[in-house]
Amino acid sequence: MFDKQTKLTWARCSVGQQWCFKKGCKGNPKGFTFATAQKLTTAYRRVPTKDELDTLFSAFDAPVKIDTAIFPMRAGSNGQHLYWSSEQFDDSSAWYADFNLGATDHIFGDYSFLNEKFFVRLVKVDRVNP
Repeated sequence: MFDKQTKLTWARCSVGQQWCFKKGCKGNPKGFTFATAQKLTTAYRRVPTKDELDTLFSAFDAPVKIDTAIFPMRAGSNGQHLYWSSEQFDDSSAWYADFNLGATDHIFGDYSFLNEKFFVRLVKVDRVNP
């Protein structure tokens, strides 16, 4: 899905799902630790930055703060819609998007949050302006 304002091309489905015309995203999104999520980057797709994830939040008064007509969402087993960014905050945390709250945040505390399994929505690599 191409965003004219940001000039980014987003995958409509989370990693682990497949887009089916007129049916939406099929399959279940897959959870990844922060390190494993970063390995999903290829020559064509990459994990988005915190600021790029910020552009996906919608102002809708809905349980999920993203336009689900464009980006169908399926919650994790805990009912959460948490997505990794490509940016690590410190040794024990990284930036992520919380589509339940409509905000990006980082977690810090007495344990490493990097081993939690969050979802990933990839963005296309800009081949013209790397």
